[in-house]
Amino acid sequence: MTNLFKLHFLLGVSISLKQPTCYTKNIFLIVFSDSRFEIFMKHIFLILFLISTSLGSNQAFAKDNAKNYSTLFVIPDILIYRPIGLAVTAVGVGVFAALSPFTALAQISPPHNAFEKTSDILIMGPGRFTFARPVGDMSF
Repeated sequence: MTNLFKLHFLLGVSISLKQPTCYTKNIFLIVFSDSRFEIFMKHIFLILFLISTSLGSNQAFAKDNAKNYSTLFVIPDILIYRPIGLAVTAVGVGVFAALSPFTALAQISPPHNAFEKTSDILIMGPGRFTFARPVGDMSF
């Protein structure tokens, strides 16, 4: 009876082969072995690597929002203020579309930023309040 070697990907797929070899294909490193301990250690290493990279990236991009955050404000923010902000954003889009001919007339004279100011007031302000602000943040 011949000794069968198993092909193990990083994702845990195994295929039985008759001769041990080693290939590199695309982004997967293909390793042949028949030791279950080595396979177990590779999976543990992969899990620990993924956990450490995900935890490190969250801490690296975290901002200090502790002064503007209130746990008592989270529920009203989700249930009341966000839906109202969504409705105000939709109404702002409609008003912006209705006022665009007049905004075009105002755009003629310098400083030529009437569309920018109008969209910032009617669409971008409520949109930032609704979509870009972290939940529970009271700095609006």
